[in-house]
Order: sequence, then C-alpha cells, then structure tokens
Amino acid sequence: MKALLFLICLTGFCLAGYFLFNELMYGYHSSHLIYVLLLAILLCNSILGMLITYPGELFKKRRSLKLAPVKK
Repeated sequence: MKALLFLICLTGFCLAGYFLFNELMYGYHSSHLIYVLLLAILLCNSILGMLITYPGELFKKRRSLKLAPVKK
C-alpha cells in the first residue's frame, strides 16, 4: 500500500514539476500568480508524501547500535 502511495506521490511530483517549469518557461504574468503558487504547493506536498511513504530503509532507526547499561 505504501509503495502505491509512493508511486502516486512521485507521479504528482513529476506532473507538478513539468507544469510549473512549463509555465515559467513561457513567461510570468501577474495573473498567473495563483496558478503558480498552487503548483508550488502541490510540488511541496508531493515531496512530503514521498518522504513519508519512502519504502526503503532511509528513515528507519538503526537497531544494531545498543547502549551498554550504566554501572553504579
């Protein structure tokens, strides 16, 4: 389930990036401010979704490191 959500976030990231850079390539007008801001919010949301649902072991805690008990 997380892998599917990761693919959806990755697709949204690619599409938002494509439309954002495509819009900025043709020029920037003040009337397009809301459109560009919404694309930037979608881009940030996709990045956050990918970080949350990353299927690898990038964000897992290392369990191999164990602390020794403190002796009194």
